[in-house]
Amino acid sequence: MARKSENIYAMYKGDTYVDMGTAHELAKKYGLKPETIWWLSSKNSHKRAEKGNNYTIVIKVEDVEDD
Repeated sequence: MARKSENIYAMYKGDTYVDMGTAHELAKKYGLKPETIWWLSSKNSHKRAEKGNNYTIVIKVEDVEDD
């Protein structure tokens, strides 16, 4: 099973693509904590994003398998 930190995520600001990488890569690049990236990828965060059109969301793209 893949660890959360190894999953690949895509970050969007509103409808605009921002970046892609692991939670740790995105967190480091944008001055956030990995937990924030995981929160932004949650269903609750996505529901809040529906209320505003310039909200940052993160979508999990793929799971990386541990060998």
